[in-house]
Amino acid sequence: MFASTFARSTRPLVYASTRQGFASTSSCAPSCSFSTTCSSFASSSSSTPPSPPSSSTSTRPSTSPATSSDSHLTPSEAELKKVEQRNTTPPPYLSRALGVTNKPSTDPVTREEWKRNLLSKQRRLDERKHLVKQVSKGYFNDYNELRHQGGKKWIAPNTLVREDLSLYFPDIQGVSLANKAKTHTTDLWKGKISLVAIGSFKSSEEHVNSFVRPALSDMKDEPLFQYVYINAQENPLKSFLVTMFLSSLRRQIPVQHQPTYLLSHQSFEYLREPLGMTNKHVGYVYLVDSNGKVRWAGCDWATLNEEEALRKCCHVLVERYKKDHAGAIEGGERAKI
Repeated sequence: MFASTFARSTRPLVYASTRQGFASTSSCAPSCSFSTTCSSFASSSSSTPPSPPSSSTSTRPSTSPATSSDSHLTPSEAELKKVEQRNTTPPPYLSRALGVTNKPSTDPVTREEWKRNLLSKQRRLDERKHLVKQVSKGYFNDYNELRHQGGKKWIAPNTLVREDLSLYFPDIQGVSLANKAKTHTTDLWKGKISLVAIGSFKSSEEHVNSFVRPALSDMKDEPLFQYVYINAQENPLKSFLVTMFLSSLRRQIPVQHQPTYLLSHQSFEYLREPLGMTNKHVGYVYLVDSNGKVRWAGCDWATLNEEEALRKCCHVLVERYKKDHAGAIEGGERAKI
């Protein structure tokens, strides 16, 4: 009885002391930890830089476009970019040179070349691989890929591809918007630095515009620079419909760009892989030198760094061409005078 009475009498004291201890602990612990953290941060910032985060805690970078990174886009373009690149992972940098290994030519294929290609074992193996790859794709594969994974497969390089490592831009035939004359891209490269864009849809045209605006503004008075736009319409029906609205296209395209605006119904089936054109709904941009080699490439929506890199690369190529052909340029200017 005495023990139970003593327990009942001491229970409030224990509870009160416990509450008092908890209150004192909770009131001082935050202040102590905060002061310790501040002092350690001050000492670390004054003596040694803070250590990087450990590799065990990996954080996935945010893919939603920031406002500052899209400052070069119009509000509508920024909104479209945000929709297309929603829930997509950041793409890698371009890891290979784009183009074809053999120098293109406008000469028609001779009978001997046709026979050699027909009997080539390696060519048949390549054709078989290509057919197997195409059969495994559905009709809406490009659209679904753009919807779920985004169209940007690589990030453009910050500098030019070395000339000895670069490959040739393939020959593409089209009809000039200015005079409806048949034009080969191989004939356009001579004596010019060319900014080449390929698009088939309105979305791809918007992608291209996000790249080329500053470069075209800087180079508008440069005679050694030209802008080549290839409107690729592989579907015969779509190609016919586009030709029916040439007058409307001429009103939209600036007069100085119409001679190099090509309407092409050529098949790109065997050119998409060499040029990195994996999605027909995406716009692609290439910087081609006077030898017809691809020195820079970009795709989908341009980032601010890609837009600036293209502008600088255009200036670098033009200046190099002027330096290498200074005598020919001066002779041509004297002849004009």
